[in-house]
Amino acid sequence: MTAATTIAGRKVLIQLGDGAGPEVFAAPCAVTTKTFGITKAMADSIVPDCTDPDLVGWVAREPTSKSSDISGSGIVNEESLELWQAFAMGDDNKSVRIVPGTVGHWQGKYHCTSFRITGAQAGKATFDFSLVSDGEVTWTAT
Repeated sequence: MTAATTIAGRKVLIQLGDGAGPEVFAAPCAVTTKTFGITKAMADSIVPDCTDPDLVGWVAREPTSKSSDISGSGIVNEESLELWQAFAMGDDNKSVRIVPGTVGHWQGKYHCTSFRITGAQAGKATFDFSLVSDGEVTWTAT
């Protein structure tokens, strides 16, 4: 048996670009949970049986669009609060990389659709965020 080469959750990074040329990417401080997803929308068609039209047809699917989303949460910190505030309040998209370990990264433009801070009586203030892709997201292997 050969064991799988796994990636520790802490090695999954969400990096935001600075918009400079060449663009520099950095992971905001204290993001403790990260989720990355790719969604494909489909158009359904029922294909009839040509020999026996009374048979129930099978559904054929064709992709119509692709989208990506990123979400996460963490501990509010002064080092990255201004960065998140600007991204959430700004109207422009931002280059974002999702880096799962050392195998490569996904990269694309994203809009910040939500940013929330939660503060309880005890403990540290936390935040969560959601991003949606704006155009193509590409994979680059290392």
